[in-house]
Amino acid sequence: MGAVYLTYSAYYVSVNVNGIKNLIGMIINILYLALFIFVLRNSIFVLSTLKMHYEIVTNNNATILQETLALKISMMTKFIYISSAFFFFEIIVHGIIPLFTPNDDFNSFTTIMH
Repeated sequence: MGAVYLTYSAYYVSVNVNGIKNLIGMIINILYLALFIFVLRNSIFVLSTLKMHYEIVTNNNATILQETLALKISMMTKFIYISSAFFFFEIIVHGIIPLFTPNDDFNSFTTIMH
C-alpha cells in the first residue's frame, strides 16, 4: 500500500512535467497489472478450492452445505468478473489512453463521463 501511495503522490506532483508524468503513468499501469495478476491468481485458487469442497460435499450427501457452497462459488465467480472489469478499465482508460493521446489536456475522469 505504501508503493501505491508514493506512486500516486508522485503522479499528482508531476502533473505539469510531461516526461515524469508519462513515466509515473507507466509505473501505475505496471502496478495495476501486478495487482490484477495477484488478485486473479488468488481468486482462481479460492474458486477451485470451493469447487473441490462442493464436490466432496456432494459425494458425501451433506446437502446442508451444498447450498452455501454453491452461493460462495457464485459470489467468487462474480467477484472475478467484476475485479477483471475494474482492472481492465483502470489499465485502459486511466493508463493506456492518456499515454497515447497527443494533447496534454486529456483528463480521463471528465472525458469518459461526458
